[in-house]
Amino acid sequence: MSITEQGGVHLLRLLINEGWCARSGLADELVVSPKQIDAYADGRVAMPLDRQLCLALFVVETIPALVTIGRQLREEVTARMSANSP
Repeated sequence: MSITEQGGVHLLRLLINEGWCARSGLADELVVSPKQIDAYADGRVAMPLDRQLCLALFVVETIPALVTIGRQLREEVTARMSANSP
């Protein structure tokens, strides 16, 4: 399983559960509602690649302790986006 299949959700849950970010702050960064953040975190809704990319970039730019995870997610998301483009 690649990081993008669960990586965005895993990273989202990590940020929330470990207190790195509040749901409302993540919602602002990802340009979605807090309810949408909950739906991604709970697995009720698949997290789109573009929102995973936003999350990865946010982490790389603002949370030095998680920069490696953010970069891994960014690389895999951009590769999948390139593979899916015509």
